[in-house]
Amino acid sequence: MTDRVDEVVSREGKSPVDLKRVRGAYADLMDGKTHSDTCRCPSCLYKLHKEKRGRFDKEAFFLDWLELEVRLSLINQTEKIVFETAYDRGKNKTFIDGRDYFKSCGTLRALSNFIEKHFPDIDSNYRRIKLKLWRFRKSGVVKELEKEISFRYFRAHPAKGKEDWKDLRFAQRIADYIYSLKNREATQRELRRHFQKPIEKIEDLRPWLNGNYGIGWKR
Repeated sequence: MTDRVDEVVSREGKSPVDLKRVRGAYADLMDGKTHSDTCRCPSCLYKLHKEKRGRFDKEAFFLDWLELEVRLSLINQTEKIVFETAYDRGKNKTFIDGRDYFKSCGTLRALSNFIEKHFPDIDSNYRRIKLKLWRFRKSGVVKELEKEISFRYFRAHPAKGKEDWKDLRFAQRIADYIYSLKNREATQRELRRHFQKPIEKIEDLRPWLNGNYGIGWKR
């Protein structure tokens, strides 16, 4: 009997920023175009922010979102075709070492350079961008808006109810735990031992944690 193959590496390396996607997000933000009730793009977050009489401008939301896109472009990524996992069988998945999410050295400089090259209408001054993002992130506004989006979703879709709410709360507990660690990293075994949950349950939340919190973990 041959060994079961769970995944095949199809590509490794850095992926450039998708300029078409970034320009599309910026255009939607400038035009006030919004999407689904669960969308967390700059335009949708900004619209909700204004509904709540927030004080930050469109540029702050765009810079915060774009910084992550630039950060990801600087990280080595491994793309795998996954045949059997706890979620989404037989699909392409991109894996990133969770520790690399928190290596911020040079990211803001790269963001400044990217804006200077592709968005001449935005002031690309490095110090200005750094201060603006610091103030924006210190406020915690995005985290609060994302919570509001989740609450609205559950109110509008009661049938999804208890299980989705449990998953959301558990994902928040995982994020809070990893953020509390000195190096902001943990192994899969450490998470299982800390939360006393099956590996499959923890693994199911990996895509959500990666996308919303920039969190990954070692297997």
